[in-house]
Amino acid sequence: MTLLGAMLLGMAAPAHAQGKVVPMKYKTDYFISQQLYRNGNQLTNLSLSLEWPEYISGSNALALQNHLCSTLFGNNAASASEGLELFTKSLGQKIDVNPDEEGLQRQYVKLLVHQLGGEKDRYISFCTLYIKRDGNSFLPEERKQTLFTYDIVNDKVLTAKDILSYLAYNLMRGDLMDELAHYNSYFHVYYQFPDQVCLIPQGLVFNILNSGEGEGYDQLAVLPMQNSKKYMKRGVKKMAEKGMVKDVEGLVASKQIVSPANIVDTTMVYDVVDEMPEFSGGMKDIAEFLTRVVKYPEYEELRGVQGRVVVSFIVERDGSVSTPSVISPVSPGLDRESVNAVLSMPKWKPGRHNGVNVRTRMNVPVSFKLKTDK
Repeated sequence: MTLLGAMLLGMAAPAHAQGKVVPMKYKTDYFISQQLYRNGNQLTNLSLSLEWPEYISGSNALALQNHLCSTLFGNNAASASEGLELFTKSLGQKIDVNPDEEGLQRQYVKLLVHQLGGEKDRYISFCTLYIKRDGNSFLPEERKQTLFTYDIVNDKVLTAKDILSYLAYNLMRGDLMDELAHYNSYFHVYYQFPDQVCLIPQGLVFNILNSGEGEGYDQLAVLPMQNSKKYMKRGVKKMAEKGMVKDVEGLVASKQIVSPANIVDTTMVYDVVDEMPEFSGGMKDIAEFLTRVVKYPEYEELRGVQGRVVVSFIVERDGSVSTPSVISPVSPGLDRESVNAVLSMPKWKPGRHNGVNVRTRMNVPVSFKLKTDK
């Protein structure tokens, strides 16, 4: 298969039509930043790479929010913004310049969340990584990687004990290790039995303990679905076999985006304004820009994964692009590539309301298509 291209479908549009409030069905926020915090003599360099689901199948997914916040931030917040705010407050005051002072105790904290894949309206799986190390050392003093699956239907987080059967842990333990070694050339039988497992459409994903570099993920080993089912609990097997049907009744996002008021607030994000933001050169240039910068991820290209990703983002008052979110996902790889393309956009002509530059939310759909060579 060869790459046909990533093309813009339709046109960049405001997040909602005038006078309409549309419930959000899917939304993944991307927090990618490097920040400094100071608390007395303690200086913290915080690195974030978070693919955070805010809405899944029209739900705020409270159990998932709580689990992610607990795993990464050490609190039981109900959203990424709330959890991150509580976490950063514990680090002290945010500063812009790295101080050159003697006696400062420096530490480095790195938080990552990546979506590994799932089945729409049924489940989605994640890999998280928390790293903390002293600023004078290359070796982490704290390091924890987790894998888990979120059961959308039952609003439940599934870890290894919920996914693997009694047989997998006990009677078939050796068989499982042998099969992992067979299908993953870098996996060796002397590795410990994996304590982190999640489900993706291709099968079960296991982490190989203590195999990652200091600041990277542990390696992941995939066992194909046809070999994985005998190790799964009955409910997980049904989920993998598409045996569950989503009941969406009552699952409507509780947070709505407010329409602009008559008084201009330059800090809020508007959906509809007097003069909408414009990309330099117009719609044709957006299509050409995306076609030029978007690269087909190798994993999706080899497996023939195609689709249309919709990325929502804010055009700031100075025309820069910020806070991208995927509101219509296809796969983690295609979603991630679409976000990267949006973040690489040059400055827009900002939106204006009542004669003032304002922050405006826009949506851009990106289509990934492949063609088969004869």
